[in-house]
Amino acid sequence: MGTPTYIGNFQGLSLPTAAGNVFYVGSAVTGNSDAATFGSSPATPYATLNYAVNQCTANHGDVVVLLPNHAESLATATACDLDVVGVSVIGMGTGDDRPTITFITADTATLDITANNVTVKNLLFTSSMNSCNIGLDIVDAVTDTVIEGCDFLQTTTTEFDTCINIGDGCTRTVIRGNRFNQGAQAAVQAILFTTAVATDQVTIEDNVFLGAYSAALVSYSGNFAVTNLIFRNNLCLNSTANLPVVNLYTGSTGQIYGNRIKQANTTTALWQADTAAIFDNFAVGTGPQTFYVDAAAGSTGATGLSRLDPVATIDTAINLCTTN
Repeated sequence: MGTPTYIGNFQGLSLPTAAGNVFYVGSAVTGNSDAATFGSSPATPYATLNYAVNQCTANHGDVVVLLPNHAESLATATACDLDVVGVSVIGMGTGDDRPTITFITADTATLDITANNVTVKNLLFTSSMNSCNIGLDIVDAVTDTVIEGCDFLQTTTTEFDTCINIGDGCTRTVIRGNRFNQGAQAAVQAILFTTAVATDQVTIEDNVFLGAYSAALVSYSGNFAVTNLIFRNNLCLNSTANLPVVNLYTGSTGQIYGNRIKQANTTTALWQADTAAIFDNFAVGTGPQTFYVDAAAGSTGATGLSRLDPVATIDTAINLCTTN
């Protein structure tokens, strides 16, 4: 440990050069252990993410690599915090071989990001409860967070009320290339700004939003604006009618462009973002629906509304159809 390590590119993700330590975590590796002599090799990994983060040094460029099929459960709001400045947590693997973080027991269980310059990539997040309050919580005044290439998954009975919460003053947060698949229990929103002070320069781009949400996909709680927001190139499929895609507090600014929307809207504006510049978005409302079937990749609780979220059988697809 301690030798600068080039990790390079992995499965389309831009992985950082580690200026400091690289620590490995793998619950699927026989003999893993949260012990001082472990963690420096994929063959002898740590057992848990929290232990690995606690070995990192602030402002050192340390990287925690979660190995394929790593699985970890968080039962409380304090079970694991990403609390080291500049740490990157990178998942290895593709599809459902990616590392999985599951929130269990208490609906307040969450993964807090409490330090600046934290990056999280290529992880699966899921809940064992039908209403887990928050998946990832970027706490007040934390800046320069990057969440990239992660999936927030539902089942027919479990999901998140909010997948990512962005606190006060979380400047330069980037949420890129993630998939939010919620709605079995009427999820509230995918991303929530809880603003008691203005939050500036947040970028939300290249994400896929699927499901039946009971509020805008991106919503706010609090009486302060989001300024210089970039919301671009997202695929937005909310099967709940008459809801906006983005709903921000009065005075919010930024640019909303290049998005593709399928929204059953008849009475509500798609964008409630006050003075933001809104252009080059494409939307369709109610009308003939296309449902995708894939026997291998389809899953229970899928919406069937895209190739990324197919149902498993033709019968399921037919039952999703509406007469006339």
